[in-house]
Amino acid sequence: MAIRAITTRVSVAADEKAVSVAEVKKQLEIAEADKAHDAYICDLIAVATQCVEGDARIALVNQTLVQYQDS
Repeated sequence: MAIRAITTRVSVAADEKAVSVAEVKKQLEIAEADKAHDAYICDLIAVATQCVEGDARIALVNQTLVQYQDS
């Protein structure tokens, strides 16, 4: 009996963030009206989410996964 490898990939990425930009701005005491850092904050949220999900091997938000079994 041969051992077959199983590969898991995200087929549909989450359309929501683990935390919102507004939540991050509140924690950092950045005014909601100040939009200068929003794009950077979005990037930081995405990178932090990937790191936590990879290290903890959990999904922080709903996403669709597909598993492939090598033949």
